[in-house]
Amino acid sequence: MSELKRAYYTLPMVADKLQCSVVDVLHLGATNRLEICAYINDVQESEDYCSFNVFFDKEDDYIEEVNQNNSIITDLYEIALFNYNELTSVDENQKVKFKSWYANHLRGFFAIPSEFLIDIELSNLDEYVKINARELYTPKMYGKTINISNIEGLYISESRLVVLDGELSSFNFTAKAKYPGSDKDTPKTIAKKSQLIPVLLKLIPEVSDLDLDSVAVSKVINIVETLASQKGIDLPATDKNTWARYLGRK
Repeated sequence: MSELKRAYYTLPMVADKLQCSVVDVLHLGATNRLEICAYINDVQESEDYCSFNVFFDKEDDYIEEVNQNNSIITDLYEIALFNYNELTSVDENQKVKFKSWYANHLRGFFAIPSEFLIDIELSNLDEYVKINARELYTPKMYGKTINISNIEGLYISESRLVVLDGELSSFNFTAKAKYPGSDKDTPKTIAKKSQLIPVLLKLIPEVSDLDLDSVAVSKVINIVETLASQKGIDLPATDKNTWARYLGRK
């Protein structure tokens, strides 16, 4: 009898196929060599109907489906109950609500960012250690990535982690390890930052009146560096081209 074709494999199954331990599988995920997903079905809807941010790789690819169905559904995941927040605001608890898309329901398989896997990898698989999953991605096998951010109260145990069949079938044993989180500055991440950073800058009084779409990048840098210096904040060195990308400039 031929082997059963599965849509996904638990971590013990993956370890058996790769002839290694579950800790080794987690290490492959934490070092960006194997995409590990989790089954999600317990995100709580917030009272303001803005439970978590949704950032699209290309918004135009999804906007018609969102407007017509108020959901995005594939054979492995669904994101639903969308809400577009028109005005950036800060509540009494200093929580920022961005001008962006929000959604209120998740179900299915979502990829875990590599840095979130370290705690479980180093826990000796303690059943009480869980990932505080503040951020998720749609599986890369779908090509166009959707980023789910600013999730509150979602904790994932090792038993909920899986590897999708397409990811396991294409696993490359010679792939080079990359430190956890080093996969962040992809074009998809830069696109997300180009949405977030201008909004955050607008919350600074000295910057709020600037037209960030046209003002010289060097002026923005100078203002931010001056303010950081005045407040005794150690601002990481960032070149002008990186600033331009994060401000959404071509």
